[in-house]
Amino acid sequence: MAKYAVITREKMVSEYDGTKRIAVKIDEELQNGSVVVVGDLVDGEREVYATSKPAADTDINDIVILTSPEVDADERKKSLSDFVNPTKKPATGDYICKKDIFSLTAEGFDGEPKKGAIVELQAGYKLKAVDTATEGSTVVGKIIDFVNGKYAVQAN
Repeated sequence: MAKYAVITREKMVSEYDGTKRIAVKIDEELQNGSVVVVGDLVDGEREVYATSKPAADTDINDIVILTSPEVDADERKKSLSDFVNPTKKPATGDYICKKDIFSLTAEGFDGEPKKGAIVELQAGYKLKAVDTATEGSTVVGKIIDFVNGKYAVQAN
């Protein structure tokens, strides 16, 4: 079983539109697949944005999902699931656009991820998989498939 979530950008606008992928500063170690609220530019930086923890009702246009390349200088960490975004370096964040598709391992969800589940925000960094949308929570999308150990989410 994986230690941290692994994400794949299946079909995301950020793959083709560079303005949809940004560098973000995080204040604690976070796994890929975590969502953060994008704030203002970090003082002294031209391209790195400050972040904060989302609330369940955060507007989808104010968040990014962490998608940093799984690069680690520690030779003992050989698996993609060993990677976590450190606080010392900027992380990569992708805005989630309508009809985007990304895949995420089960470690990236709270709740039970399964085909047909609704994916929504919660007060925290992880996405939540639920059978019925929670009143007051922002719906991100729906799990449309399970392939190669990852749940494919299509954004609303």
